[in-house]
Amino acid sequence: KPETAEATEAALRQLASKLGGATPDVVLVVLCGANPQEPSPYDLDACLARLRVGEHALGASTKVVATTSCMGIAVESQWVGGNAIALMGICDPEGAYEVCYADASQGSEAVRERVAAAAARAGRDGPPTVSIVLTNGHETTSLRGIQAALGEEAHLVGGSASYANPPGLAVSPGGGRPDETGTSGAVMLLCWPTATVASAFVSGAGDPPTEQGRPERPPATEGKITDLYTTDRGSVVVRTIDGRPASEVWTSWLPAKDIEQLRPWLDEIDGRDPLWRAGAAVAAVCGQNAMGVRRAEGTVIVCVNDIMGGELEFLPGVEVFEGERLFPQFVDKARICERTHEAAKEVCAKQGISDIRGAFTFSCALNVMLGEADGMQDVSDKMACALGSAPLFGMIGGPELGHAYGDKASFACVMYSCLVFQ
Repeated sequence: KPETAEATEAALRQLASKLGGATPDVVLVVLCGANPQEPSPYDLDACLARLRVGEHALGASTKVVATTSCMGIAVESQWVGGNAIALMGICDPEGAYEVCYADASQGSEAVRERVAAAAARAGRDGPPTVSIVLTNGHETTSLRGIQAALGEEAHLVGGSASYANPPGLAVSPGGGRPDETGTSGAVMLLCWPTATVASAFVSGAGDPPTEQGRPERPPATEGKITDLYTTDRGSVVVRTIDGRPASEVWTSWLPAKDIEQLRPWLDEIDGRDPLWRAGAAVAAVCGQNAMGVRRAEGTVIVCVNDIMGGELEFLPGVEVFEGERLFPQFVDKARICERTHEAAKEVCAKQGISDIRGAFTFSCALNVMLGEADGMQDVSDKMACALGSAPLFGMIGGPELGHAYGDKASFACVMYSCLVFQ
């Protein structure tokens, strides 16, 4: 539905029906636009206001955390592409839930203070069992502040809505407290549920196929980062690899057809839009030709977000360091459509989870760019099957946040997370 009020009311009506009249303790709201190049028709402030009025209005005690997004969303076994407003409600009166917004442009200490205050309001001993974290800009700052408040091993699942147009984050804490909104930073849903929770975080990247290499150049191996800097919003920009312009080294690992799509950004530094706004086809080239960094805990995947002549800007939140070695990785439609539901299968198998009551997933936007509508419906069907047809709420974005490398959560690219409630 094109109007914010009408779409919000329709979503509230469906939520009330599925909850059977029960009052949700917390609601996660996603306002989805069709693609990053076109502004969403929905207004975040208008949606928040509409949630509290009308026949199916949320009660004063219901807490809300909201974000803008794009491309689409999975609701149960259905992929809803394009413009949509989606709601996920949790009814758990014996549990405890808090919402928090933090403007990370003020620094990690400001984030820590907001998150610590939200955790204290819950009145529970110990940190949250799990927190759903949604960011837009300043991902590294947000994560450092969250982990300073909740502990480095805090259980975190979510990711960045970096493709949203316009960007928007909000919480509506209820109970007479005012709504808080912003365009960057982080919103969190801190959860102390009565349900058992578990999550998995898997990668959709792998080694490039041998036929991808360019015969006129030596086979791709790897290269050492020799110069980099970090932008104000927290994105790492690599200037040189092995002392050469970073984009020159990276494109030496790419097939010729992919290089041609990137040519405007390689040849012209000024007077063009950022690469990530250029459309799904160009963004998919960057995502398919991801790079990896080997660390003791595993391979961290990074993706190019923009090309500035010889420099490469990576998606925000994923940290790399001078002296680390990059090597080529590859993603294709078959791999991502298969790996997405593997996250759900993995969490159920490893944790012995059955009789699932609900699930939240956050998946790489490459799913949509490569899979398109048919691939995303196939992904949604397989996720629903893996979860035993439990209620599913699946977001798209990037980079993704989860526990791929041990107990400490981190951002990474081309990843797929699944959080289940038993």
